[in-house]
This record gives sequence, structure tokens and C-alpha cells, in this order.
Amino acid sequence: MDHGVTLYAGCAGISLAMLSSAIWWRVRSKARYNSELFKLERNVPSTRDGLLLSALVIDLVSTDSSPEKWLNDLWLTIDAVVEKRNLTKVGTYRNTYMAAASEYRIAEEALMQTALTALEIRDAIALFALERSLCLDAKFGINADIIPTVGLGSTVALSQLWNATMDIAEHGKPNNIELSEAAATWLGTNFDIERFGERPVLHTRKTA
Repeated sequence: MDHGVTLYAGCAGISLAMLSSAIWWRVRSKARYNSELFKLERNVPSTRDGLLLSALVIDLVSTDSSPEKWLNDLWLTIDAVVEKRNLTKVGTYRNTYMAAASEYRIAEEALMQTALTALEIRDAIALFALERSLCLDAKFGINADIIPTVGLGSTVALSQLWNATMDIAEHGKPNNIELSEAAATWLGTNFDIERFGERPVLHTRKTA
């Protein structure tokens, strides 16, 4: 998977051609780029000082030769979890699902909801595969950053955020919820996080 998503929040001065050239090396499909760009521009609010964006990417791994028979049902299952946790669905592409926590202004709360969403989706995918006797796993990536809402820097920052999140998921291990260092730091002591591997791995939420 070699692809990216960009958002230029609150600015009408940058053309689509300029945005495309900035991240073309990370995008396989121009149609996919357009679709995800418009979804982000419509769904992600902007603020004067910057936008906290917590990104979640899920990569499905399956040996099934006919995923079209069940993939849409799985997307609907994941949609329900994302909506319940008040995250924003960014889009799907082939075996990849993207969502963002964009409605929260506190880093810890945004990451908390993203982490809880990932844990619930991991369980939902396992149950989905069991019920249908599928050989199906998922790799997760969670990342977060403060994205400026004006200037060309916002385009670059968002592109880098999504690229990094996708790389985390792509190179992760099946059924691991892997975190960027920023995400692991903001999640604090509320979750059990393993730090012995290449990246921090989210396990469970700690009980009170």
C-alpha cells in the first residue's frame, strides 16, 4: 500500500493540481485522492490555532479469493463502531479503512476515542471472521498531530500525518494496534501499551 491523503483546511488558494503534485509519489489512484480529499474538506472542521487530528488506518489481511462477497458487510460493521465513537469516516480503498477523530479539541480525548474505536473494531473483525469462517486479520495504525489550518504547511502536515499512519498500519503485525510515539505519549497511562518492539503497541484499556 503506497498512498496518501491531503487536506488543505480553510483555504481556497491552492489548486488541485498543486495538491496532487505535492503527494503524487504516495498516491496510486487519482480518483481515490479526489474522493478522500473532498471527504476530509467536508468533514474536518478548522480552528484558528490548529486542528488536532487523530488518524486511524486499518489494513485487512485475507487469503480469501472473493472478498467482494463479504467486504461491504465488514465496512458497515466498522462504520457502526466509528459512528458510535463519534469519529469521522474518511474513506475506504480496497482493503484499507480510514477514520479520524476531528471533533475533539483535547489531544488526550481524541486519542482516547481513537484507541477505544480501534480496540472495538479489532474485536468486531475477529467475530466477523469467526462467524463466516474467514481467514481474516487486520493491521492497525494510530497517529496524531496538530495540523495548522492556514498556509501551505497545513497541506504538507496533513499529508505527512496520513502517510505516517498508513506506513504504521502497513508494516505492523496482524491484529496489532500500533501507535506513533506521539499517540502513545498522549494516551498516557489510560491504556496498557507495550514498548518493547519497533513501535508502541496498544493492548487494552486499563481498569480503574
